[in-house]
Amino acid sequence: MNKPKTEIRGQMSEQGADKAGLAISDGIKFFFKSLGMGIFIALILWLLPSALKGLSEFILALR
Repeated sequence: MNKPKTEIRGQMSEQGADKAGLAISDGIKFFFKSLGMGIFIALILWLLPSALKGLSEFILALR
């Protein structure tokens, strides 16, 4: 039988652990950046109707 290329029980080198840690860290950073951008966009879209109403009333008041 053929052995699998990766062994689950094998020892991980320090360099391999560093690379895995960086990959996990990058993934977590990306997740939080995406979450923050999503919340920011949702907040803008949630407040947009009242902001547009206020802007339209201001423009009409200038006329």
